[in-house]
Amino acid sequence: MPPTTSTNRKTPAMKTLKTTLRSLLNMFQDICGFADNLSGVKSASQVTVRLEKLDEMWENDEEEDNCSKQRSEFSSKYYDLKSLLLDKVKEFQEPPALNQSTRNLEAADQATMERVRLPQIVLQTFDGNIDDWLSFRDLYLSLIHRKADLPEVEKFHYLKGCLAGEAKSLVDPLPITRENYQVA
Repeated sequence: MPPTTSTNRKTPAMKTLKTTLRSLLNMFQDICGFADNLSGVKSASQVTVRLEKLDEMWENDEEEDNCSKQRSEFSSKYYDLKSLLLDKVKEFQEPPALNQSTRNLEAADQATMERVRLPQIVLQTFDGNIDDWLSFRDLYLSLIHRKADLPEVEKFHYLKGCLAGEAKSLVDPLPITRENYQVA
């Protein structure tokens, strides 16, 4: 019987390792091919799926103790590929950049708005007269109530400042607080 050498004999573990390595290399090549054609990608999820698979491959490679040269080559390609794919995902998440003509129009509109000074709108006083209610309500809602950046306590202060007569007497007892704005 001829002697067996380690080159002639393949253990089941070695076969499994080679199969796994071949599979990982094929997946890595597929992702590289995908990255070469990023201009045709239509959604961030297409890129995200590849990123997840790339990270999975990275974790598998860290578990295996490969020789340092192969590890170094894979690391370099991994980082380049991952950064390229992350940049592509970011493109999908950011709004498209404005082109120069749109920016010029916006700048012109802004300049026009700065030159046109509209007179300040003064809130009218409401004394409880039902005939004045609709115009007072609409103006107050537009200028004060619907301003999301204006705290309710300030809205209540403005409201109290606009009231007179019977309407004022109804809300005067209420202290100016955020909670009392809804009550008023």
